[in-house]
Amino acid sequence: MTEKSHGNEKKMMQKNEMSNFRSQIPSFLQEATVLLSSWLTQTLPAISESWWSELVVPSLSFQQKERVERNRLDSIEQFDLAALLRILDRNWYFFVEKFPWEQQLRNYIKEVQTIRNKWAHTDSCMIAHDDAYRDCDTLERMLSSILGDNPLSSKIAEFKKRLIEQSNGDEPSNPVSTPVVAKHYEGIEAISPGSMITVKSCPGKIGVVVEKKAQSPENRYVVF
Repeated sequence: MTEKSHGNEKKMMQKNEMSNFRSQIPSFLQEATVLLSSWLTQTLPAISESWWSELVVPSLSFQQKERVERNRLDSIEQFDLAALLRILDRNWYFFVEKFPWEQQLRNYIKEVQTIRNKWAHTDSCMIAHDDAYRDCDTLERMLSSILGDNPLSSKIAEFKKRLIEQSNGDEPSNPVSTPVVAKHYEGIEAISPGSMITVKSCPGKIGVVVEKKAQSPENRYVVF
């Protein structure tokens, strides 16, 4: 096999592998639906005895309410992820009275609403590698904040590592504290945990910010 043929074969393998990666994210969203529906089914009755009429139905969109009436839905398990996320968001203040949730979690919930819509209505081949990573990162953070340790978050974390290895030519990565340069961001201050960046010492290698450390005269970032 010639060097050129070997290179083409490697590129094809990487392309197929990346395609498989993108097909995983809708699967993660479906698994998240099952986990959240189970959690809400257990949690909502503890907040209100009339949880269905007080917490569920008023949280739904007009179209979702129509679907409930048309199909005579009567359980959380019959809802899709979009409906579950609305229930979490619209009942935020009831949940924070019961759980030590931070405001950032609500931001994650709203972001996952956008992520869900994007993967439901956009050709996955049109979604950039960086965006796929950030979508996974946000989903993992939301699930971990609500459910604590859970198998799906662990699975997503492992998937994220593979995405990084794919970006770096399958070289294993370890977290390091390092100066970084912005990659597709408007200025260094736009970089936050989950951002994909390049490292000054090795511009060809992509990393992901896992922690931002405020320091003077400039911030430092822990990069995976």
